[in-house]
Amino acid sequence: MPAPLPIRSEIWRSTEGKRLHQFTQEGRDRTCKMDPRVHRALEIIDEELAGELSEQVISRSVNLSPARVRQLFKKEVGLSPMRYVKHRRMKTAARLIQPSFLSIKEVIFRSGIRDASHFVRDFKRQYGLTPTEFRLRNHRSLRGSTLIPRLY
Repeated sequence: MPAPLPIRSEIWRSTEGKRLHQFTQEGRDRTCKMDPRVHRALEIIDEELAGELSEQVISRSVNLSPARVRQLFKKEVGLSPMRYVKHRRMKTAARLIQPSFLSIKEVIFRSGIRDASHFVRDFKRQYGLTPTEFRLRNHRSLRGSTLIPRLY
């Protein structure tokens, strides 16, 4: 009996997840093939991840309107600039939570997340666990596999 077809949102998640995974795995090799303005936007995001980032800041730095940056970014990366920033910040937070003695508040600060009240909700949405559960699960497993974030 064939497996049931995934619903549309699951298809989108898996497609976007593969695209983003492909982008992050190939790193700079893939960025050489993309629009140089998107490449520059990615560099700015990398440099300023813990700082104040907005579409206006990113668009000014590449001399484009915010709407054009969103359009190009979505085409090249598969996510809007701010969604990509949020994804990267959550990934940074997960990396800091795993092996560290840092408090959750310190992790929030170091990863550039400004809205601490939404951090737990967003982290759970992306990783399926609260930050504390994530830390405990990764601490218990000696060689546990890294959780793959969900793209919502």
